Amino acid sequence: MALNMILRLLLILSTIFFISSCDGGLQPPDPESKSYLNVKFNFVGGKEAWPQDSMFGFRLGAIKPNIKENPITVDSLVTLIVNGDAYITLESLDFNVDSSSVSLEINSPDTLRYIAGVWQNDSTFYDQVIAGVYTESGDPAKNSTLIFAKGQSHSIVINVDFKNLPPTPLKEVE
Repeated sequence: MALNMILRLLLILSTIFFISSCDGGLQPPDPESKSYLNVKFNFVGGKEAWPQDSMFGFRLGAIKPNIKENPITVDSLVTLIVNGDAYITLESLDFNVDSSSVSLEINSPDTLRYIAGVWQNDSTFYDQVIAGVYTESGDPAKNSTLIFAKGQSHSIVINVDFKNLPPTPLKEVE
């Protein structure tokens, strides 16, 4: 009898807890509040200019911290991604194309200080090369920043020249 009463009390308390803590948990987020980074990559020289012997992946990467002041290694890049301070597309873009587009959802509000096309030139994640940088000035040595307000999206173009790579903010692992 006492066990029945305890079980009823637990059931009632659990129900009250679940009802009071529900804030529309299954309700989908407002689509107007989502932000996206839409990037078109233009490959200088077209599909013929792609490296033929060392292409394992090509992705979009975007980093929040100012990496000119604090250069990073690929190891620290992994930490940035895990901590939510960097974004990278999981799937590689298509190879040997004249141009390619990709969209990445951004947790806004947010600021992206370095946005680049990243060429994976070996089978390991640790062999990454910056192949193109978002720059408003046209100078790949001068990357540009994008600020995302809640619900704001940006569409940008990044030019990739495999024969003339931009300076890299990645420092060698010591």
